[in-house]
Amino acid sequence: MYLQQVRCSRGGHLQDELDQCGNTSVIDTGDAKSQVATLKDRQAKQMQALSQQHNEELDAVQDLHTEQLTALHAQLANDRALNLEKITSLQRQLNEARARVVEVQNEGAHALRVAEDAALQDMLADMT
Repeated sequence: MYLQQVRCSRGGHLQDELDQCGNTSVIDTGDAKSQVATLKDRQAKQMQALSQQHNEELDAVQDLHTEQLTALHAQLANDRALNLEKITSLQRQLNEARARVVEVQNEGAHALRVAEDAALQDMLADMT
């Protein structure tokens, strides 16, 4: 058994004066080494538990972010599909409007030709 000198908490006395501090026991350094080893083991287990807890929390946050990203991607795909439908509808309306413009232009051109022909016919009639 190894003995170690320690200081009294009441005044810094050495081991041989522990009686004055109310503590007459001596410290077995072998027992202290065992306690230190136990404390180190306990600390290592606590660190491992904290590390595991931290990893679980990180996994939970990562899972949440993955779910949020998946939802955002789905919403984006849905919005894209709706926008594509709107664009297609607008393109169809534009093409219909262009076709109507061409139709009206053709009708106007025909009416102008008919009017010109009638005017020429009237002029010819007046000349004769």
